[in-house]
Amino acid sequence: MDITQAAEADGVLLTGRGVPVVVAKRMLASTGGGLVGKIVTSAAAAVTAAADGANLVLITAGDGGPPSAAELAAAQSQQRSGSAIPVTLAKAREFLEEVVPQLAELDEPFLLVVVGEFNSGKSSVINALLGHKFLAEGILPTTNEISILKYSDEPGAEARMEQQADGLYVRYLPARLLEEVNIVDTPGTNVILERQQRLTEEYVPRADLVLFVMSADRPFSESEVRFLEYIRQWRKKVVFVVNKADMLSSQDEVDEVKSFVSDNARRLLKLDAPPVLAVSSRSALRAKQAAGRTANQ
Repeated sequence: MDITQAAEADGVLLTGRGVPVVVAKRMLASTGGGLVGKIVTSAAAAVTAAADGANLVLITAGDGGPPSAAELAAAQSQQRSGSAIPVTLAKAREFLEEVVPQLAELDEPFLLVVVGEFNSGKSSVINALLGHKFLAEGILPTTNEISILKYSDEPGAEARMEQQADGLYVRYLPARLLEEVNIVDTPGTNVILERQQRLTEEYVPRADLVLFVMSADRPFSESEVRFLEYIRQWRKKVVFVVNKADMLSSQDEVDEVKSFVSDNARRLLKLDAPPVLAVSSRSALRAKQAAGRTANQ
């Protein structure tokens, strides 16, 4: 996708190792739109690609040759629109020239995706950023779905939540930060890997910044390591937040944990100097609220 955008191409043909179709369409839409095609090797994969919005699906055999007659017939039997055409360069060029969509350019806010294991304090970190306790906090998992936090100053906005898909919600909050930043609040990394992979694949690749929250008393759990290895393919900017730093007894312990996180992040993400911040999100929220009350007096 980076090459496609740098070349200002009119479209891209994705292989099985490429980003998801929905991500590619959004990335192209941000620069004026384009055609997104997908190469697949089975009828089931062809149906999935079409459902995800692919404009063109190329079915091949596993070795890159033409598909079997049975596989092609199975795909055609489930085709709901368009037509099946022989794959020749002339036909493909005519098809591309005809169906490249002219999508409206999107003007989206900065996208901040917050990830981490449950009980690491993701919700309290987001509350500290927003300056108000909008999200529930607790020792039990409080986030079982992906929530996109957006700005609204309408009366009753805090209670307004819209479901966009299974496990995906948009919540509107009267927090000024959200005028410039959309925050994606995710389930724990263990839940993401098991239940929410597809939704996460739509947001992590588009993130302008990933905020990876971990608890000071157990940094780099098994699921956190697996999730970092999983998202490494997109080479996103990641800031590590070591939350609950007030649980540590001294500054030396804080520095030791930060060093541990930095060393492991460097190894997993192949970064020279990954940014690591040690915070107490609840203390930060109290300080921000106190400063607000003082300013209003």
